[in-house]
Amino acid sequence: MIFFLGRALTTAYWGKLSDRIGRKLSILIILTLWTVNLFFYSFVNNFFLAMLGRFIFGALSGLSPICKCTLTEILPKD
Repeated sequence: MIFFLGRALTTAYWGKLSDRIGRKLSILIILTLWTVNLFFYSFVNNFFLAMLGRFIFGALSGLSPICKCTLTEILPKD
């Protein structure tokens, strides 16, 4: 549930950011932050930090709409 809350709160922000700074850079930023969060999430030893990590994973899940938009821009229309 906390994952989807993070996703709901930040997906529009990632879309606006990708329009402003570019899709490739926003994808790289999200993937870098995802990797850092995954590293720290693997060392979590209490419930609160686990929920915080899941919220951050949700907040960084704006990658899916950006990739879908990028694919529609680069693939041929036929």
